[in-house]
Amino acid sequence: MSVPSYSQFVQLLRKSRLVDSQRLSELLENEFETGDKQNVEQLAKRLIKLDWITPWHAKKLLAGKFKGFFLGKYRLLDHVGAGGMSNVYLAQHSRMNRLVAIKVLPPSRVSEPGYVERFRLEAKAAAQLHHPNIVRAYDVDAEGELHYLVMEYVRGINLHQLVKQNGPLEVKKAVDYARQAALGLEHAHQAGLVHRDVKPSNLLVTEQDAVKLLDLGLAFFPEKTQGPDGLAEGTRILLGTADYLAPEQAVDCYDVDSRADIYSLGCTLFYLLSGHPPFAGGTFAQRIQKHQTDEPPDVALYRPDCPPSVVQYCVRMLQKEPADRYQTMAEVADELEAWLASQNNEPKRAAKETPSSIEGAVIVPASISEIRIKTPDSKARPSHRPARVRRSWSVWLVILILTILCIVLMIVVFMANP
Repeated sequence: MSVPSYSQFVQLLRKSRLVDSQRLSELLENEFETGDKQNVEQLAKRLIKLDWITPWHAKKLLAGKFKGFFLGKYRLLDHVGAGGMSNVYLAQHSRMNRLVAIKVLPPSRVSEPGYVERFRLEAKAAAQLHHPNIVRAYDVDAEGELHYLVMEYVRGINLHQLVKQNGPLEVKKAVDYARQAALGLEHAHQAGLVHRDVKPSNLLVTEQDAVKLLDLGLAFFPEKTQGPDGLAEGTRILLGTADYLAPEQAVDCYDVDSRADIYSLGCTLFYLLSGHPPFAGGTFAQRIQKHQTDEPPDVALYRPDCPPSVVQYCVRMLQKEPADRYQTMAEVADELEAWLASQNNEPKRAAKETPSSIEGAVIVPASISEIRIKTPDSKARPSHRPARVRRSWSVWLVILILTILCIVLMIVVFMANP
């Protein structure tokens, strides 16, 4: 469609309800009263500068569209994302002015079996979760055929985009992001919920480096026995993302527990460290098969600087059998937290490994008062070493004084007997 004329654009503006009619009239009279000033693009730029409309509004209006800018109590400001199940908009509450994200189901898919039920399940799941590492849900509603979920708006970037833009993350950063995700997932698991779609694109990192889990569209409660996902009993479809799918989830995505999320988080950590999932490449079916049968590659092949302990975290999370993985996300978070703490406590000076694991070795910390002796048959106990250190210096001082006195005496004797 061609760009609307000036008069057509003004008419679209009034129909859109984006701008107060009286304010618009005053602006047009004061700044665009004559024909030579009646330029559509200039008017759009002026409205954006005044914060009366957004660039997204302007783009839609210039395309001749004036509907779809409001949803319930919310004014839509921008289209920020789209997926197979929904569109996501940045919006503002009309009275509270609070910025939110609104997830809207496409009307064309509402009639699909179980689609709306899965959406309602996501809303129910999200409403039960209150954790700093999970995107909060505020409201769920419908307007005609439009079903939507109102969520916390997070200013940031998802981890998939972050790695695509900047490459694999520094090891400590990757481990910390995985730790935060594990904390959020543990909270969800404690509420009886399994996410089933843990992956980098479902983890947002804020400007303050906080990780937030989002998109509970595939989440479910394992204890429910009837009508999972709103589908008739006996109906089974594959739910999840092939690159991050636990082996047991590919077999039956309803017969899984929280350990499936642990596997997916292991794939995610692998991606953050290497820049790709464990089984990259191949068709959808081939990748699913590799998760079932192939051992994942050693992440150190792609990241030689990755410490052996971090490699082992990936290995354990990526075990084929759920029983061989960590059994809870709390275990994962604790392991990663302990490793991060050990890195933060490392001395800054270059040094060889401290011999703290050697039986009977003396650990030399930064402060004398922190000295401990580690023996094979006892717990670490306070050492009397500081007293011995002080006494040894006293002895050497006495020896030095005596030596000087002897030298002086010898000189005196020599001079007395030429």
